[in-house]
Amino acid sequence: MRRKKEYLQTVRLTKEEKKRTDQFLKLNPIFESFSSLARAAIIDFVGEAKTLALKPTSSFSQKKPYFLWDYNLTEGMVKEILSLPSLDKKKWLIARILVHCRFQDVWKYLSISEIKEAIPFLRMSQRKKEHWQYAIDLWTKQ
Repeated sequence: MRRKKEYLQTVRLTKEEKKRTDQFLKLNPIFESFSSLARAAIIDFVGEAKTLALKPTSSFSQKKPYFLWDYNLTEGMVKEILSLPSLDKKKWLIARILVHCRFQDVWKYLSISEIKEAIPFLRMSQRKKEHWQYAIDLWTKQ
């Protein structure tokens, strides 16, 4: 019997998600591993996707953004990271966008309020940080 070709995919879990998944696997030994659970869950989810209110991501392709030449992230992954509630998990990406993105492209990923909130916590040159802070102060001056 010929075996079907398999494709490796990466799933990123938070510590809490990992803990809950491990507990579930212990209670449900029918799933041999995380991979078998993930395959079953994905197949089930995709089958139910027609009834779920999913956000379309068609405006962001699976291409690698030019400003992340040294990371294996797609535009969809970038948007996913930027949608995280915790600034700690996305501040490196915000800094990367502000330093390496063309000015007109910054606004495809960030809003002025997001930049204003993040700027004090970003790791970037003092000169760049002051440049962005000055611009934001001008744009948001009441």
